[in-house]
Amino acid sequence: MEKELTEKDAIRALDNEMSAINREICGKYPNKQGGRDGNPTQELREIHKEGGRRYCKIKEIYMNHERLPESEVMKIVAGDF
Repeated sequence: MEKELTEKDAIRALDNEMSAINREICGKYPNKQGGRDGNPTQELREIHKEGGRRYCKIKEIYMNHERLPESEVMKIVAGDF
């Protein structure tokens, strides 16, 4: 039987995914946020928008459910929706 995730578990998985991407991008640049002036680069801004889009989708699918199958949730975390 497939494992089921709660909304909290799904958001935690999304946070882990987004922080890994964020670390990878920030590792390429010497400044804290990446930009010349210390602000986030365009690449980071796009990643943050995408993370927000995935977060909203998770909130939407959990609206009437307490638990959902892990495979369905991980598609959203990976951005395949």
